[in-house]
Amino acid sequence: MPSIVFRALACLFLGLLPLLPHSARGQASLFIPADDPLYEDIWSAMLQGFLPDLNPTARPYTYAEVLSALPEVSQRTPLLDRIALGVSRFAATRGTGYTGRAGLRATANGRMDPVRLRDGGSVLFPYLESGLHWMDGPVVARAGFRFDSYWDVDPDGMDSVLRAFMRNDQSYAGVMGRHGSAVIGRVGSRWGNNSALLVSDNPRSYDALHIRLGSSKLSFRSVIGELDSITGDGRFTGTAGDDSVASGSERRWMAAHRLDWRPSPRLQISVQEAVLYSGAGTGLSLKYLNPTQFLILAVDNRPKNDENNGIVGVSVWAQSAGWTLESQLMFDDFDLFFGDEPASFATSADLTKVLGTRTALSGRVEAVASRTYNTFQPEGRWTYLNRGLATQYSDYVVSEVAATWLDATRGLRVEPYAIALWQGERDLRAPYRFGDSFDTILVGTVERTLQVGSRVRYDHAGWAYLAVDAGINRVENAGHQPGRSRTRAALLLGFGMRWSIAGSRKND
Repeated sequence: MPSIVFRALACLFLGLLPLLPHSARGQASLFIPADDPLYEDIWSAMLQGFLPDLNPTARPYTYAEVLSALPEVSQRTPLLDRIALGVSRFAATRGTGYTGRAGLRATANGRMDPVRLRDGGSVLFPYLESGLHWMDGPVVARAGFRFDSYWDVDPDGMDSVLRAFMRNDQSYAGVMGRHGSAVIGRVGSRWGNNSALLVSDNPRSYDALHIRLGSSKLSFRSVIGELDSITGDGRFTGTAGDDSVASGSERRWMAAHRLDWRPSPRLQISVQEAVLYSGAGTGLSLKYLNPTQFLILAVDNRPKNDENNGIVGVSVWAQSAGWTLESQLMFDDFDLFFGDEPASFATSADLTKVLGTRTALSGRVEAVASRTYNTFQPEGRWTYLNRGLATQYSDYVVSEVAATWLDATRGLRVEPYAIALWQGERDLRAPYRFGDSFDTILVGTVERTLQVGSRVRYDHAGWAYLAVDAGINRVENAGHQPGRSRTRAALLLGFGMRWSIAGSRKND
């Protein structure tokens, strides 16, 4: 089996090389990490109508990709100058180098979620992400790791670190070009901006093959990832291999594809689908490796060699007269024929109005049904180390309104907001049996949260930032207990810096 997998990957990598035109053969570049604050400035620029060459809902971007999407220096605004400053030092396309990030995060409420508070005192969590890289022509390789003390105590996921709070992260190798790329490694992906209902950077990075084919008008993207195994008796332990002697274990993989059609720079329609497949002998599957394979037709048609849980959906991104709309609709399961099974869906809509170079108003709503990302077969849960591959939660409705003021010259962003969250009692990690009956959404006693606050970020785009998210959080039916209320302060602090000893942007 390993030799077959190696040959398949080798053929894929070699097969992509002819797709790389000579003008793009030197365009290998490092990925911008999915949690980098640079994306806030990039998204602000997109809202203002800039950077049309970038896919607006598919991250990560590379540093060189963003740099090449910027207009000429004479046409840049202060915001675009900031983005150029943030990416130029890291946009090497050849040679060897060393890049890294480090910082501190603090939470007054036990988790890195400013709205879903939990009991717990203020805690400070340092992190360090660092790595060596090498690039030559279309080839890129980076050996990276991340130390993060939060990963050891994460209340929503399994402890993912053993030795000195460290694991491989932003560690990958592959080939890149204008019309195609294939990269294997641990890279955070996000299919969406405020909402990402199929593939997100919520879980810890996992080993995956990332494929891109096509142009800016029509493109395919795929992520094929190896997830954590489950024990034979249905338990997620993070160490299923150790437990396999007693109960056996089942391998779990995820394959996600998307087709993006962009008939104009202001409109993009995306069809997305994904499947989590599993079994005692499951491995990398050629059926799911093909980015042009329709997964909805592949999962249950014969031969069916693995158990599976599939999701299919569509997203639309559009701009007009200063307005930007991003919407998503995903179906985990929908009974079209008999109507006796509750729908499992996730949907969102984000609407932003740019009022000028400094201000914008936005609103969003997101809803996830009670059964979404879950199944009566526990190996099919949409999780990795207990963290959701898309959202961390199910059975909720959340809405938010915000106003953004940005002084790009000084590097100051202020965003007051109000959030209303209705959370039902179901959890995407909670087991249920086939035939169990419960409401489609907002099951049981609904916990209702209202939070008002402000996000403030000050940064020097080239090397450091300071961020604060502070507000007042009011919860009714706290802990799903009728009549119980709670009011408390919500606070997240973050400080980070980045550095680069990179190669050159000169191409051979």
